[in-house]
Amino acid sequence: MTRYHRGIELRVHCVTTSIKKFAELIGSSAGHVSNYANSVDPKTKECIENIDVVYAVPGWGGEAWEIFQKDEVKLVSEYEKLIDEHREKYNTRHDWEEHKKTLT
Repeated sequence: MTRYHRGIELRVHCVTTSIKKFAELIGSSAGHVSNYANSVDPKTKECIENIDVVYAVPGWGGEAWEIFQKDEVKLVSEYEKLIDEHREKYNTRHDWEEHKKTLT
């Protein structure tokens, strides 16, 4: 399921027993999860070995891929902390884009 934390896209993964349980774990409603999440076979070792733990990888583009390693699996809470630290420096995507211009 794709979620955003402070404007940065994360793809959320979790092995769990039900839509209701997944919704509880990510702090969402079961209806929202039913409409926007897909059930797939687990692909990441972390998810398979840790039932009911929510992991994420960066979204498929934009700022997420610029500040994180592509397809690196971490706990959602770890990514949220890193995003919060990034947003302390760069409040918006525009601020990040302006900073990148100074690096070239």
